[in-house]
Amino acid sequence: MARISQILKPSHYAPELQDLEVVCKAGEIAKDFLDCGSAESGEHMICKPTIVGRVTPWHQGQACHDPTMDERNLNFWIPLDDADVDKGCMQSVAGSTKLDVLPHHSIGNDPGIHGLEVDEPERFKEQVVASPLSAGDAVLHLPKTLRSAGPDTTLRLRRAYIVAMVAPSLVRERPAENCWMRQDRIARPERAAANQAEMTK
Repeated sequence: MARISQILKPSHYAPELQDLEVVCKAGEIAKDFLDCGSAESGEHMICKPTIVGRVTPWHQGQACHDPTMDERNLNFWIPLDDADVDKGCMQSVAGSTKLDVLPHHSIGNDPGIHGLEVDEPERFKEQVVASPLSAGDAVLHLPKTLRSAGPDTTLRLRRAYIVAMVAPSLVRERPAENCWMRQDRIARPERAAANQAEMTK
């Protein structure tokens, strides 16, 4: 199956991205929303292949982070092409920002895969809200937003630019349960060895 292509820190290759109006506005919005003097920015780009494009599983970004901390960031998902449900637009579960970290597992229960998906996502299907957008629009989500993006079933690429505005994390009163992260640490050496073997073929 075709993979989702991703570029981390694309402004390293195209510095003019940092001067985009949308990036400047994202910083201003984040400072107000997160009530902080400044927010560091992170970014990546995604290109989801056509027809056989893969599903981005339901997950919370918070599930990938330190269980003793609550992340404080605001993520701006900006499609570079018009994106509706057929093209794999962003979808989220209404009200999920009020939830704590939900149980997750490796995608497909495969410890060789670093990505996570939430347990029993079907229980949230009645609360799913799709966010079809035109190119250049944006949808925002928080670390605990339960979100997903379907496959691109059209003949046109679905590209997106994601800008994350990050403020200092807060210490949790009680650490989140994250057995999936412990399993990931165990599986990580095996993944590294498999990747090295693949590179030497």
